[in-house]
Amino acid sequence: MRLASNVLPAAIALLLAMAAINSAEVVHKWWDRRGPAITWHGVKVSPEIVRPGDAIEITYTATVHRQCPSDIRGFIFAPDGTVPVRFPVVSGGYTRPTDGSTEIRVRLVIPEYADAGLAPLRSGQHIYRNLITRYCPSGIEVDAAVPDVPFNLEVP
Repeated sequence: MRLASNVLPAAIALLLAMAAINSAEVVHKWWDRRGPAITWHGVKVSPEIVRPGDAIEITYTATVHRQCPSDIRGFIFAPDGTVPVRFPVVSGGYTRPTDGSTEIRVRLVIPEYADAGLAPLRSGQHIYRNLITRYCPSGIEVDAAVPDVPFNLEVP
């Protein structure tokens, strides 16, 4: 009789333990999906002075929380606020998740001419800016927090 009276509490304890283990995994997955896929920290550019046709080396520092396929749209903003260059959409987002800050290196070739129908390139302080659309399992993210890349353009 004693054995029968202890079976029900033991079965309930086992059931609760199994539910807690499963809940911990669900909470861990939820925790990993919250927030942005990438947290941006800063950017460095080399060289700071370029000419049309030259390449600049961009080094972003970021913490990658999730790996999500992405569409990257790049633009060059002129000193007067116009956008003389729109780069083609590039696929990306394949940097593996990191525990802390990591460097993401990009090589960008500055076009020799502005896009057709737009004002020509002029010398001065320009900004390379990205808009990234990420296709994560938890949904689509639009990331406009990528640091701007300032550089000086010298047009001969």
